[in-house]
Amino acid sequence: MATVEQQLVSRIISTGDLASVIKWGITSDDFLDPKSRTYFDQILGYYYGNKTSGSVLGPSLIRERFNHFEFVDEVGMTTEALCQEVRNKRVVLEAQKLQSDLEEVIAADPINGLDRLQAGIAQLQRLGSRSSAFNLKQAYDHVVDTYINGASALDRCVCTYPWEPLTEESQGIQEDDYIVVYGRPKSKKTWVATKLVAHAIQQGKKVLIYTKEMTREGLSDRLIGCLAEIDYGSMRKHRLDAESKIRIADLANIVAKYSEYYSCISGSEVEDSDTVHWLRAKVEEIKPDLVVIDGLYLMTDSRRAKDDHARVRNISRDIRQMVLKLKIPCIATIQANRAAHKNKKANLDEIAFSDAIGQDATLVIRTYAEEINTPDGPVDTIQLIIGGSREFKFPGLRIYGQPAINFGYFGELTDKEINQAQEKEKQELEIANAKVAKLKGKARNKDLGNVVPINEMSAEALYFNT
Repeated sequence: MATVEQQLVSRIISTGDLASVIKWGITSDDFLDPKSRTYFDQILGYYYGNKTSGSVLGPSLIRERFNHFEFVDEVGMTTEALCQEVRNKRVVLEAQKLQSDLEEVIAADPINGLDRLQAGIAQLQRLGSRSSAFNLKQAYDHVVDTYINGASALDRCVCTYPWEPLTEESQGIQEDDYIVVYGRPKSKKTWVATKLVAHAIQQGKKVLIYTKEMTREGLSDRLIGCLAEIDYGSMRKHRLDAESKIRIADLANIVAKYSEYYSCISGSEVEDSDTVHWLRAKVEEIKPDLVVIDGLYLMTDSRRAKDDHARVRNISRDIRQMVLKLKIPCIATIQANRAAHKNKKANLDEIAFSDAIGQDATLVIRTYAEEINTPDGPVDTIQLIIGGSREFKFPGLRIYGQPAINFGYFGELTDKEINQAQEKEKQELEIANAKVAKLKGKARNKDLGNVVPINEMSAEALYFNT
């Protein structure tokens, strides 16, 4: 009895229709029968040959090469149905192999086994989905439907930004956006992400947050502060004035209305099994409009890469694929690297651990907290420097930086202001280096040994934690 792979090869030769099979997504890897794979490889090689490009080996030529070739395709089966059957057979075999491989792994290391199971299932799902491509007519129709007859990008966006100039330039957060907010410690990057969450919820959007940097209570306290627009410092110290208490009380109705629009998961609950495959399962379960990851670089790589660059690269690329597959945008925070103070702009290579994030992201924003002098006195602000964007060009903007009472728009940024801010950060880090060197000397003089391991303290650790 002829296998389905033999039937598909027979169909290609008898009809000369290899293009439909390629368009469907069939490759040599789909042929489990060695003889059928050999036939298919011969047909592909001829089809893509320099002198025979576009030609398909016919019945006569195939019999010259393979004397015993038989035509076995069944008339009642369409070419598309044969492609589907070939792929189904491969998926079944791959699933059985996955099950067999995992039996020993799960018994020895259940967490690692579950990660590999999730990765394997994702691969099987990709195999089960047929490949498709736009032709020029379809591309043209998409442009007409989207940009001429359809709503504007701003009308179609998932949600807007809290700052009108950025919304105007970007046309809001789109369904395929992967937005990275990065900065040095205490640059208020998590606050910026929290403000984005609050703004999305106020637009009636459902948000899922996964936090590796904070507890869910700590991050949620910040969110409530942003929604109520009250002074977060006073809230933490239990020193809220009467007006702030009224604001929180008035928030009860809004919280009740949007309660199901917010889900927060803490990394402390998941420990080392928080791969992107695990997160994707949560996203598919909760079905949010927006996903936020606080501390992307602290997640677990399902491939278990040991090098930090490879690990974060794998995580970032898995997130990008999650966004493209589910069509749910993601905002992630990450640290700037140790050399970030040397740069005059928000260069993508400032991102810690892996430059792949700069390649994967559709928008990269660097945060820089500062105090500036105004006619009314000093004001805390945050620079949002656009380090890279695929769809628009915009240097950045400055917002107020008063947690959580005011993150409103302050003004646009000039290159001169960005340069001044980076130079100031460089000077502050140099002061920290000098302080560390001085403390190292004191430690050696007093022969403190391992009691005070100041010799292991970096300038960054001292500067940003004191």
